[in-house]
Amino acid sequence: MEQKLKLTVNREKSAATRVTERTYLGHRFQRDGSIHISKTAQTHMKKRVRQITKRNRGRELKTVIVELTQYLRGWQHYFKLAMRKSAMQRLDEWIRRRLRCYRLKQRKRRHSIATWLRQEGVNERNAWKLAMSEKGWWHLALSPQLNQAMPVKWFKEMGMYSLRDGYESLKIYSEPPYATHACTVV
Repeated sequence: MEQKLKLTVNREKSAATRVTERTYLGHRFQRDGSIHISKTAQTHMKKRVRQITKRNRGRELKTVIVELTQYLRGWQHYFKLAMRKSAMQRLDEWIRRRLRCYRLKQRKRRHSIATWLRQEGVNERNAWKLAMSEKGWWHLALSPQLNQAMPVKWFKEMGMYSLRDGYESLKIYSEPPYATHACTVV
């Protein structure tokens, strides 16, 4: 190819192997013809979400949600042929936990955390139980008190984009990622 077509070939990216052993533009292919998101692409996505939801950024939660929604919409539209419902559900849960952790860290002090939880409808005993906990922010982000204060409905009201809901809407409009039947072209 280099001599005949005068093209530069990247030897690290080029190979003659089975299709199941390689990735192409963030996608990996299975023997049955189905397309999946590569592990590398998922890792890059999580790294970007971590940058956006970094707890010491000093941004308002609403601003972080807007930025995150913009990124997630683009990412999902790029990988719409490779999406799986269960994977989108797991990513949604992980992202919501990151945002709960972000919000908890913003409150910082025990009294502030307990007061905020009370305002969000958590009873006083449970609010102080979480506020007085010595566990880390990430561990506390999974607590029932925080799930009660920030349920899925709360995230929807804040304008958070859901990958699972996006999957459902994109599934209606997209074609299967493989040929369902073939015909001869003359």
